[in-house]
Amino acid sequence: SPSPATSLSIQELHYLLAEMKIEEIMDKDPVTLTPDTPFEKALALGQNDRIRGFPVVEKGKLVGIATHGDILLLLTKTLGLQEEGVRITIEARGGRWGELKDIISIFDRHQATVMSIMTLPKEEKKDWLVAIRLNVKDGSAIVDDLRKAGLQVTYSDESGAS
Repeated sequence: SPSPATSLSIQELHYLLAEMKIEEIMDKDPVTLTPDTPFEKALALGQNDRIRGFPVVEKGKLVGIATHGDILLLLTKTLGLQEEGVRITIEARGGRWGELKDIISIFDRHQATVMSIMTLPKEEKKDWLVAIRLNVKDGSAIVDDLRKAGLQVTYSDESGAS
């Protein structure tokens, strides 16, 4: 017998589901990517429009599918998250990007290679957080030198744990 939530019986629901075709629910004008679309653009499109997969089209022909998981995996690789290393986050106040050369010179003194740099704007985009991933096992001496240089280290994964 039908439940109070619906006037359809279970048999009627099964019948309706069996009759439904993908064309009834598919997006007939999907957002597409090309093979040379930058992954960060694809990630932004997916986040903004809540898209979990994109047809990849070249010269009007489908050449593949890029899923949300594929794009996140590429981001993970780009940020060096699968490699051993540490992340240090420094606050850059008032857009003083000249501090980067000081930061890099400290890394050079410690023979640390930058694996990735990511910037995150703070509230009014006047101040920025600079997250830097280094290929070292222990970042504590680097963090100490950054602080001695007057830089505000807001986060550090000094142990190298990922």
